[in-house]
Amino acid sequence: MCCNVSHQYCCVVIGVLAIIVGSSDLGYRAHLLAKYGLNRWILASVIAWVLIIMAAVVLIVGAIKPKTFIQTTHTIFLQVAL
Repeated sequence: MCCNVSHQYCCVVIGVLAIIVGSSDLGYRAHLLAKYGLNRWILASVIAWVLIIMAAVVLIVGAIKPKTFIQTTHTIFLQVAL
C-alpha cells in the first residue's frame, strides 16, 4: 500500500497519529493501573496499545525506506507481463 508517493505520506501521517493517540491513551491507562490496581481489561488495553504503537513504527519505517531490489524487480516483471 505504501509504495506510491501519495500513499507514503498517508502512511506516515497515519503512523504518527497512531503513535500520538496511543501514547496519550497508554499514559492514561497506566495511570488507571497505578491508581486502581491490576485490572485485566485495563492491562489488556495497555498491551494492545503497545502493539499498535510498535506496528505504527513499522508502518512509518516501511513507508520511508527506499524500494528494495525485490520490489523493483517485481515492478519490472509486472510491467513486462502487462
